[in-house]
Amino acid sequence: MKNRQILLVSYFFEPLQTVAAERWARFCAGLKKRGLDLHVLAGPWKSGDTDSSRDIEYLDDPVSEDSGKYKTGFAPTSGFRSTMRKLIPLFLLIDGKWFWSLRVFLKVIQRRHSTSVLIVTGTPWSSVVAAALAARVSSLPYIVDFRDLWATEPFLRSQSALARRYFAWLERWVVRGAMSILTVNDPLTQYFQNLDTTKKVVCIPNGFSGELHYNEVTFNSMATAQTHLLYGGSISGHSGVAEFLKAFDLAQVPVDLAFMGTDFLGVLPHPHAAHIPQVSGREAEMEMARAGVLLLTLHRKSVHYVTGKLMSYLKAGRPILYWGPLESPAAKIVRECGVGWVIANDDLEGLKRALTEINERFHDRHSFAFAPNLTQIREYSVDRMVERIEREVRLSFGIRRN
Repeated sequence: MKNRQILLVSYFFEPLQTVAAERWARFCAGLKKRGLDLHVLAGPWKSGDTDSSRDIEYLDDPVSEDSGKYKTGFAPTSGFRSTMRKLIPLFLLIDGKWFWSLRVFLKVIQRRHSTSVLIVTGTPWSSVVAAALAARVSSLPYIVDFRDLWATEPFLRSQSALARRYFAWLERWVVRGAMSILTVNDPLTQYFQNLDTTKKVVCIPNGFSGELHYNEVTFNSMATAQTHLLYGGSISGHSGVAEFLKAFDLAQVPVDLAFMGTDFLGVLPHPHAAHIPQVSGREAEMEMARAGVLLLTLHRKSVHYVTGKLMSYLKAGRPILYWGPLESPAAKIVRECGVGWVIANDDLEGLKRALTEINERFHDRHSFAFAPNLTQIREYSVDRMVERIEREVRLSFGIRRN
């Protein structure tokens, strides 16, 4: 083919500041540095606008509930949207983004002759289906990036049995036609390998940007720590922060606890926890680097999550107190990188021991004795993730679907 352009469909993208948006914004920057030609179809975060200097096209969505802002509804429920839900094919109404998904379908068809490989990332799932359908119609090879579960997502429990079977069929249909599947963690990787044993599934965590500026000595040092324990990131449903605060109160160890980020659950204010106003970018990195220990919590049912804040923690170079399910990929990363404590949700005595050690080290300024594996930590850099994505993309070049 004359052109080897990659077309990425990512509803969440810059300038939106979410983990989903930053994931592919970073990957795109890395792929372009490697000389790949990449065009992005993004959501309505710059309504009707096009960033020609970066080859990003923002598709307006005048009827979506979250057009131009960030909301998380799965489907329209009343008025005009409810009427359209009955008129538009079901695959475009999985999550209410039917208008945007229709535009994605048409744009992929329009760009089929200049595109060599299509990459689509979900959520929303309606855009995944629309992009996959357009790729099949256009005989384009496509790669799907799954950041979350789909057919087995807990929200489907409220759907009818027919709807759940339909979504499961759609998921298999999308996966079956893909050249390869990308996921964010090991449980998702295993899930899609079991779903289609013939499909190549590659784990691509979000990763951290930049170089590591610490060693074992500075990692363990408490000489300049300004806070005992810092939680750096938004508080959402799967975080388990509310449950952790209950355990923290029961532990009764005099540790200063601070939260930095948006509280989506309303668990703050808390009598024993400070709340640092939302900061981003370099300021957030500096706050984490000044912390004594970084706190990472997961709800006991959030076994398959690797939160984006973990990658930021690895970059910050401070010990991590992980509190959550022991079998989660986040727990595995903390263990294999040798960067902190791994404590189960119901292990109150283990939490007490860790908090006591943090309190003692903070006051006597003595160092911890962790052995961070810097080689393993670098495996989670964005550069490593981009290398894996580039490999999959180049394998797809020159292949046209039958």
